[in-house]
Amino acid sequence: MLKHRVLSLLNAFWAIPVVFFIRAVRPLRLIRIGQIFSGRIGHFVPDSIEHLIRPEFTKKATLDYFYFFGGVSNTQWAKMVSRKLNVKGSWLRFIWHWNDFIPGGEVHSLPQSFTSSRDPQGLMEKSKTRFEFYESEEVICKKWLTSKGWKDGEKFVCLQVRDSLYLAEFDPANPGDKDQVAHSYRDSDIESYIPAIDWLISEGFWVIRMGKIAKISLPQSHERVIDYAFDSSKSDLLDVWLFANCTFTISTSSGPDWISIAYGKPVLLINALPLGFLFSFANSMYIPKNLFWGQDQRPLTFGEILKTVDYDTLDYKASDILVQDLTSAEILEGVKEFWEWVSKSGEHNVSYKRLQEIFWVELKKWERFHEFHGYIHEKTCVSNHWLESRPKDFFDS
Repeated sequence: MLKHRVLSLLNAFWAIPVVFFIRAVRPLRLIRIGQIFSGRIGHFVPDSIEHLIRPEFTKKATLDYFYFFGGVSNTQWAKMVSRKLNVKGSWLRFIWHWNDFIPGGEVHSLPQSFTSSRDPQGLMEKSKTRFEFYESEEVICKKWLTSKGWKDGEKFVCLQVRDSLYLAEFDPANPGDKDQVAHSYRDSDIESYIPAIDWLISEGFWVIRMGKIAKISLPQSHERVIDYAFDSSKSDLLDVWLFANCTFTISTSSGPDWISIAYGKPVLLINALPLGFLFSFANSMYIPKNLFWGQDQRPLTFGEILKTVDYDTLDYKASDILVQDLTSAEILEGVKEFWEWVSKSGEHNVSYKRLQEIFWVELKKWERFHEFHGYIHEKTCVSNHWLESRPKDFFDS
């Protein structure tokens, strides 16, 4: 912070005149400066897409310039964004700073996101505009898959299971050990996904275990399984292309799944928290971890779960709440249910629809519902098996 302030002062001699010039030409053309937080892919993807497609709906004649901050979590995504948005160097942040500092510049400033890195208006579903791959990039990625034995047209699934190693070693925006501990409740054990992987293989899928870095390699090998996280040929290009072109993604809600969401791929968010954050605006199914009171092992009710929406690992411990991962059997059941949901286009029995209706009625009673939700995708749901396994008083106040 001190370094930023010193640099802002040193660059004030040219940045301040630029700010007044921008304001002076406003009657002719509105110029705006925007920040894009590129340090975490879970913000980088939705925020940049939001800035790409929002002008389609606002119809404002503006000239927008952007700069990345917080490091670059994926160089390929940065390239794709820069092809369609006016992304300039980090020097732009000095203009943004002085425009923000000098009163009267609000109209020239764009926030990192208008929606806290979500899509409550369903803009992505309503717009077909996306960041595109070059044909040469498509060729590179298909060639890589083919080298693994994959044939064009075969189904493949991206599996993203979060562990703490990325924050520890690879995140350019990593604030240190405190953040790793705070987010550890979101981690999962890759070995608990083995039965689900075996089932997917039996259904004819290729399974690509994703990850820029991971603690543990897959304990099994199969010609249709690629442990990409430990593959020496992995790249930022492949990271993006695989998530954007898979049949569907299975994720613990760790950020890269946003790429699949952005490109309209179904996403199973399993072993995920918090439940209140489910991606209601996307083609997705949500299956959270289970929460119990430590003193008597009683499962939390729906209302009690929603009260933990802002909790981190330390908060759960302080409140004596146990965070329990789903078992291998529960994960397998969830994957089967999700594929049935996707492949049957949501055609389910009366009991299934009734439980979903109850869930959404109860969620809409939540005082923070409109903070996180708005547009509800027709293919979003919470696992029916998970709902059926809740106690009878689950939805009681």
